[in-house]
Amino acid sequence: MLQEGDMAPVGNWLNGQADIVSTHYATRPNSLNAPLLLDLYAEPIDSDGITILTSATGAISSSPTELRFGRLVLDNAYGPEDIALPLSFYTEYWQGSQFVINKQDSCTLIASPSAVQSCPSSLGSTDFCNTITGSPALAVSGLGGNLIQGKFSADSLLIQATASPGEWRLQYNTEP
Repeated sequence: MLQEGDMAPVGNWLNGQADIVSTHYATRPNSLNAPLLLDLYAEPIDSDGITILTSATGAISSSPTELRFGRLVLDNAYGPEDIALPLSFYTEYWQGSQFVINKQDSCTLIASPSAVQSCPSSLGSTDFCNTITGSPALAVSGLGGNLIQGKFSADSLLIQATASPGEWRLQYNTEP
């Protein structure tokens, strides 16, 4: 849903040019939506009713912006307990019938290891974790960074070897 921002449009006319600022925001829908192209239109009118004429409607428009229903995925990691395991992240968007890798995403930031938390596998799937718990202790090391073509380098963040068998659920905390 697109809504007007908290700030009413403001601006000035100077030497025949308009400098206008208007804020809008989009909220994530509750159900899956295919990508959509969004055009913003404006029809500026000054205090004495004078407007610009750029088309039959008198409106000016932005370049289309594609909005996508997307998600960040943390892949499963498994292996022997004596080697570090890579954490694999990627972004996807709903194409209309399925999620696909967002190859245009080279800006999503995966923060430092402190954003990764674990839960003991004994917790139900609806429980969320607030701290790293479980035995043996689980540690994540490495550097954060940006995704490249929708994928995060698997060697950038590692779950350190625990030297004991175990199973954990991981949660990555990010901004909405």
